[in-house]
Amino acid sequence: MKHKPMIIKKFDGALEYLAVKPKESTDNYTTIITLHGRGSDYHDLPRMMEYLELKETLIVSPQAPIEMNHFTSKGYAWYDLYQEGIPQYETFNKSIKKLQRFMEQIQSKYVISSEKLLISGFSQGAVMACTLALLEPEKFLGAISLSGYIPLKSDLQIKIEKLDRLNWFVAHGTHDNVIPL
Repeated sequence: MKHKPMIIKKFDGALEYLAVKPKESTDNYTTIITLHGRGSDYHDLPRMMEYLELKETLIVSPQAPIEMNHFTSKGYAWYDLYQEGIPQYETFNKSIKKLQRFMEQIQSKYVISSEKLLISGFSQGAVMACTLALLEPEKFLGAISLSGYIPLKSDLQIKIEKLDRLNWFVAHGTHDNVIPL
């Protein structure tokens, strides 16, 4: 698959992102939003998508808003941790609101239909993807969660009556030391 990557500066008040557009230009892309894990950045998951050989697929990877400094590199997080499995309320909700605003802006810019929109994430990004899918299931075809969890202790206002149309793919390694099963 030949994609043409481009980095676009953030929308006003939202998130910086990387968009990987298919070589063939159409107005009706299947779109996958990829949310990286804690300590990574927006380059992480689009690299993995190249191996899937997706055709006519727009891949959009926003960067988490919280900058983290590691010993030798810089990374980003979606929220601070209160304790394992429980996001810190203020940073979690702030990032959810930024992601919701980002989703509105990206859908407008690329004319993305909810019938062709998947939200995916790894680790902390999977927590964010699951949360968005549960809060606004009508906006997505499906959700992909890789090594994440649903933050049940975060007062989510889940739209249970609309979840039946949403497709899910959930995978988690049995030897995950960061987010255990």
